[in-house]
Amino acid sequence: MRVTKQRAEEAERYVQSRLDAERSAFEEPLRTRPGADQVLVELDGCAICTGTLEPSPGSERTPVRSLPCHHRVDEWREVRVGLTRRLEEDRPTYVAAMASYPEVVWSLFSAAASHGLSTRTETIAVADGGNGLKEELEVQFPNLTFLLDRPHLQKHLHETAEAMGLDEEGRGDWVRRHIKR
Repeated sequence: MRVTKQRAEEAERYVQSRLDAERSAFEEPLRTRPGADQVLVELDGCAICTGTLEPSPGSERTPVRSLPCHHRVDEWREVRVGLTRRLEEDRPTYVAAMASYPEVVWSLFSAAASHGLSTRTETIAVADGGNGLKEELEVQFPNLTFLLDRPHLQKHLHETAEAMGLDEEGRGDWVRRHIKR
């Protein structure tokens, strides 16, 4: 486990240095690096179960190495995963972290710079409606167009149709018509 942790920390430092280098490209003047016309960014999150080992009460030891026994403490944490690519590309760059929106969006911005993000680039962001996500994307990305992802859009449309008093069949037709548009 110690070796795994050490390798993970090395990998994290490597990724961070690459993202820092990519981000510096964004600062280059438009005359030397005009960048892409459009860049797509997507971001979503989910809860994952993580665990830490804590010393067990008492003086019990492991049978093979006679190390102090530990027990696992589980914790559910939010992990956020994003991708970025030029609109016409099909090979995205991914970022992921158990971090706040500002930190994850910073990494996503740096990754987008590697795909040509510049001050003139139109950024198209597709994401859920997480509290503060749209606002953080707007802070960090110039020329942003935000689109609610399809599953969350459908959910909102179903809620709207229900609030309008449409029956079940009418709701489905109304939602399909709006999704098609």
